[in-house]
Amino acid sequence: MKKNFINGGLLLSLSLLLSTTAITSSCNNLDNETIPETSEYQLQLTRTGDLSGESLSGVDMLLFDNNNIVTSVLTDMTSANDLYTISLDKSKVSKILVLGNHTDMSISLSALSGKSYNELQQLTTTPVDYAATLPVMHYTAELATASITAATVNIELLRSLSRIDVKVTPGADIQIQSCEIRNLADRSSWLHGNALTPATSQLKTASFMASDFTTMPNGLKEGLLYIHESKNVAPVATFVVTMQGVETKLQANLPQNIERNKKYEITINHDGVTIYTNISIKEWEDGGSTEAYPLPL
Repeated sequence: MKKNFINGGLLLSLSLLLSTTAITSSCNNLDNETIPETSEYQLQLTRTGDLSGESLSGVDMLLFDNNNIVTSVLTDMTSANDLYTISLDKSKVSKILVLGNHTDMSISLSALSGKSYNELQQLTTTPVDYAATLPVMHYTAELATASITAATVNIELLRSLSRIDVKVTPGADIQIQSCEIRNLADRSSWLHGNALTPATSQLKTASFMASDFTTMPNGLKEGLLYIHESKNVAPVATFVVTMQGVETKLQANLPQNIERNKKYEITINHDGVTIYTNISIKEWEDGGSTEAYPLPL
């Protein structure tokens, strides 16, 4: 009887030990599991400077995983007081790509799911000829989720196009009769940072007549032309102008590389003897003259 009692006690102790071990193991497994930390963030989309005439009619977002693959496509997002709310787990989402006014796409958004960021860089806008068709502006912005440290995040949208302005020196009796701008890329990369070359695009020419320069407040023609960013193209603008009845042909050489979201201002000067041109490159910090030449939205 004593022996049986001891055996029974041993069995009981072993049973309790196994149960305790199982519970402890279960708790340890729970502690080691990665619990999703999905949080809600508000994205404030901004654009530089005076944005009169620039409307943001559509906003979509692509979410990338840690391998730079699109895992979620959020379309037709709505805002409250210009804030866009998004829920995400930062441990699983490495980057957010914001798209605005992306009507100039050759692929549907739903088809982008599963695509890599490198594949998206190869997408281009619809080709234009700068005569019957002109570039259409869209906006892009990228945000690494690791940089998010607050519930509200400001993201600055980048314009997809560049702008050409023409200015005539005040007081000079100079009339522009015609203008031709050559070596314009007919398309651009859909995303920023992958400017196309003549090998990956076609070069076109835009032409203007005297009537295109009748409205020039203070001698400035804002937004004469909106062009795609490009690399190794060096656009050339040729003007035919008259001063005191004398006709002169002028040439202005734009930079070899055209950057998006920049203003290229061509100034026609007169020093009392010679008519000449110079070019200044500025940050595009205003919306442009929408009355004289509407923005390509």
